[in-house]
Amino acid sequence: MKVPHLLSATGVLIAFIERDAALYARVRFATHRGQPVEFVSSTPVLSESQFVGDYVGVSYRPEQPEGAWIS
Repeated sequence: MKVPHLLSATGVLIAFIERDAALYARVRFATHRGQPVEFVSSTPVLSESQFVGDYVGVSYRPEQPEGAWIS
């Protein structure tokens, strides 16, 4: 069984999205090829600990960077 290849990048928190009484982070980053990508976190964030403009670690699969997550 092949383990999926993961890459990491630094992203910037650009907004909070409210959904079902929870806040989710919208993050922008560039892939290893320089492709700009935006995604919304799949798990809620604590807004008290993160702010728009903060840098966050991002993990992604090179074949599907839009499925990235905050690491």
